[in-house]
Amino acid sequence: EKVAYKYSLQGRFDSKTMLKFISGQVNRREDFRVKNQGTDVNKWTKIRLAPKNPEPSLVMAHIWLEPQTHLIRQVLLEDFFGNTNQLTFHQIQLNVDLDPCLFSFEPPAEVEVLEGN
Repeated sequence: EKVAYKYSLQGRFDSKTMLKFISGQVNRREDFRVKNQGTDVNKWTKIRLAPKNPEPSLVMAHIWLEPQTHLIRQVLLEDFFGNTNQLTFHQIQLNVDLDPCLFSFEPPAEVEVLEGN
C-alpha cells in the first residue's frame, strides 16, 4: 500500500495505569491485585496483575520474570474487548548506549505519509 500513518503520542496512551507501567512508576501493591501463578515451561515466574481501577485499554496483565535476574521476559496485556498484545523480550542488554538516530523514521520517497486520527 506504501502508506505510513503519523500519530501524535498525545492521547495514544490514555490509560494512566499503562503509562505508569511503561514508565516504571507503577506501584504494584497500590495499583494492582497481584497473584503469583507459578512457573512456566521456561521456568519463568508468571505473575497476574489485575488493575484495581481497570480502564478500557487495560483490564488484565500477565508478566513472566526470569527468577535469577528478575528481568521481565514476557508481557501479555488484555483490554476490555478481550484483545491481547503479547511481547516477548530476547537478548536483553542493560544500560546500552543507543544512537539517537535509531529513533527517527525516514520513509522512502514513494511512501505517502498521512496524519492519523
